[in-house]
Amino acid sequence: MRKLKDSQLVRLGQHKYKSEGVSILEPYLQVYWRWLVTRMPLWLAPNLITFVGLMANLITTLFILFYDPNISGQAPLWVFLVSAISLFMYQSLDAIDGKQARRTGTSTPLGELFDHGCDAVSNLLMIACSGGATGLNELPNLFLSLIIFQLSVFYVYHWQSYVTGVMKFNRIDTTEAQLLIISVELITFVGGVDVWRTVMFRDFQLRQLLLAGVLVSGVITIGGCLVTIMGDGQGKNGSTVADTSVLSPLLPLVTTLSSILAYSYWSEFNRTHASLYLLVFAVPMVKLSIVLVISCMTKSPMPLVDSAMLAPLVAISNMYFGFVLSEYILFLLLTVFLLFDLVISCTMYCQDIANYLHVSVFTIPTPANRDE
Repeated sequence: MRKLKDSQLVRLGQHKYKSEGVSILEPYLQVYWRWLVTRMPLWLAPNLITFVGLMANLITTLFILFYDPNISGQAPLWVFLVSAISLFMYQSLDAIDGKQARRTGTSTPLGELFDHGCDAVSNLLMIACSGGATGLNELPNLFLSLIIFQLSVFYVYHWQSYVTGVMKFNRIDTTEAQLLIISVELITFVGGVDVWRTVMFRDFQLRQLLLAGVLVSGVITIGGCLVTIMGDGQGKNGSTVADTSVLSPLLPLVTTLSSILAYSYWSEFNRTHASLYLLVFAVPMVKLSIVLVISCMTKSPMPLVDSAMLAPLVAISNMYFGFVLSEYILFLLLTVFLLFDLVISCTMYCQDIANYLHVSVFTIPTPANRDE
């Protein structure tokens, strides 16, 4: 069974990655990244580099959620040191996968998809890490705001690419966001979560001021992307690269975000079981972001519905009918469904592309074989 049609695979094979812009810190980090990639053996596949970094980030995030399932600052401090190191490791490895691909002559559209897919997952992990390090769910509305904006910014970034055919980077971008979270975790390791509870200005805590800055930056980023989306379509008559309406990716975004807001308004589950709430409402956005990336690379219409969107709908339906099933049990079941759906779908996407391009996901030809 395949996820991608023949016509999509043909267009994906013709896809060329394009990017514009450089963030503030990237030129300085490039010196380190260029050195780091030379330490990698030539037999090491670029996708494997990214995957190892993501697994390190995932494992340490699971530590945080294990000790602090409500994301309220209860995890032992050593966890945040390990998490900061693993996030820096992910950032470093994620930055050199493309360099390794060019170095070994193994650049393919599969690598781009794999990279963006890992970034979508990492985006979710960063929400949990930053929330845990600051005890943000002690202020549930603020944590909810972080979830909505973090997921929206990532999705809108790729929506912009779907419209323009170009990945456009801002002066303050993913690199700066990752380094900010690393800094937050290191501060928590040294000073404890209480540092972020410090009252700074007119009864505002330090974590509130920090989040306010993040939200303002998010609003500016989303606003800039929307301006580009509405005025810079590269398809026919200003449409997307797939010649569809520039507004076509809006419905999945609005549907999922509306579900987040509606559920938090009528239920306090996010206040008592933040990690399950985050997974059930954020994993669908991870999946939709990956689908949007694939739609861009294959120049295909963005699907208006996806299997991952069922989970928020089921949760809201259960609430509407008076919690026929226990919220906790239902959210556990939905989490299992969503993770299974995400892993299986991503595996099938990668396998379809790998088979079409006659490449392997996690291995590359040896230097001797590449010369033949």
